[in-house]
Amino acid sequence: MTNPSKTERMDLRRSIGNRVVPTPVARGPAAACLWPHACFECRKSWKLSNAAAGACPECARPLHWMGRAFKAPRKADKDQWTKVRLLWLAGFRFVSHTRGREAEPFPDRPGEVEAFVRRNPEHPFRIER
Repeated sequence: MTNPSKTERMDLRRSIGNRVVPTPVARGPAAACLWPHACFECRKSWKLSNAAAGACPECARPLHWMGRAFKAPRKADKDQWTKVRLLWLAGFRFVSHTRGREAEPFPDRPGEVEAFVRRNPEHPFRIER
């Protein structure tokens, strides 16, 4: 007499109730994806869902979508906030991928932004032209 295969043994256990197959647990909806938004007037940033974005919670002026890789400068660093605002107005967003292309890094100072924008009309982080 040969021993039953593993499949046959499992079928036998299921049929007599010794092997209960668990049902998959239903999961609820995933948490909302939060994106960095900045207020250039307050010099602050918040991570909000795209649906919640609209007005700054402090000054009620418009919030601006910055991109996943945005790291806000210190509030007191007006030069860096000026640079961020100039880049945003030129259509640049702070994303973490280059879509497989080489990309010149963002400038360090606000005075370098104008030349950077002229040199990079097809920069991968520029979503508006």
